[in-house]
Amino acid sequence: MSWHFDGSDGVTYPPFDGHPLPTRDDRPWDTEQIKAPRWSDVEAAIRRMDNFCFPIVQLNTTESEEDEGIFNICGGSGRWALFQMMGEWQYEDAGGGEGEVQLWDSDQGYYCREKNILTGH
Repeated sequence: MSWHFDGSDGVTYPPFDGHPLPTRDDRPWDTEQIKAPRWSDVEAAIRRMDNFCFPIVQLNTTESEEDEGIFNICGGSGRWALFQMMGEWQYEDAGGGEGEVQLWDSDQGYYCREKNILTGH
């Protein structure tokens, strides 16, 4: 599962390829929405991220799932990548490495460079 926060229309857990795939604990992928989420909803979604069943949070200020301004938080379990949907902006730690890192261990996955990883507890 993955969170997609849409500031005007809610939160979605999309199966990005359109197919219901089982999760690690055999739950099917599904969709949930929270209309106009509060900051506490966003924070709870990020804290829930586990890099497998809940690997992505998408923040959107429009109703369009294709909006170029969608902000993504991908990963979980203490490692996240932050990036804009269409790649115009991506978090980068100037002291980070160029090695490839995989976040989102289920479904399509997400790959980035070591320098694009934000860590925390």
